[in-house]
Amino acid sequence: MRGICIFTGGLLIGYVLICTFCLGAVSFNVFLGAVGAALCLFGYFLPRLQAFSWFSVAQKGLSGVAILAFILFCIGEGAVISGVLHQDEEPADYLIVLGAGLRGDRLSLTLKQRLDQALAVYQGEYIVVTGGQGPNEDLPEGEAMAAYLIEQGVDPTRILVENRSTNTHENLEFARKIIESHSEKPLFDCKVKIITSDYHCARGVLLAKRIGFSSVTAYGAKTHPLLVPSFYIREGLAMVKSYLFDR
Repeated sequence: MRGICIFTGGLLIGYVLICTFCLGAVSFNVFLGAVGAALCLFGYFLPRLQAFSWFSVAQKGLSGVAILAFILFCIGEGAVISGVLHQDEEPADYLIVLGAGLRGDRLSLTLKQRLDQALAVYQGEYIVVTGGQGPNEDLPEGEAMAAYLIEQGVDPTRILVENRSTNTHENLEFARKIIESHSEKPLFDCKVKIITSDYHCARGVLLAKRIGFSSVTAYGAKTHPLLVPSFYIREGLAMVKSYLFDR
């Protein structure tokens, strides 16, 4: 166990350092780096901990919790991968592009990839761009997204802007209200396609169905290969959280 902990921790720390050097800071990598450091320290001090009588009892309890957590994570990760593999290229009535952050007034790499994916599958649908203004952002994400689509030649009359949301659930909830008002039809009569990152497709559809969308699918932009470990681990955890708690 000691060798496994130290090896896994070192692997996580090495990944975080390489990713940061090549692509810059990624918020979730702080968590991965902390986990890596904790595993290394645990492995290093394990022989000393085993000298305490209480440690064997605590170890059994923690092992049970860890096994359960790992099973739930694998289920969540399986759902994430399923969403990546099953993507819809058919036309819809509305495309919903989920926000992903700005740097000042510039699109983040992830957000630009989502918008470019929307342009790639666009077949004349109305496009709902979603996202409010967060810390270190000069304007709401939805407005920056609309400006980018217009620059790329999309008719402004085909773009609907949502500019108040702060997370995926709000992205979809506010988009639902916009679509219901704009279409003047029941939501179940509108075919909706969510455009997001590939790893985010499954959770996007899950939350959309809970909000009230019935005819909803997703299409995802490819994730940078170096970011796959970080984003997929994070999304596996988020999938479990959303399935259990997001209603």
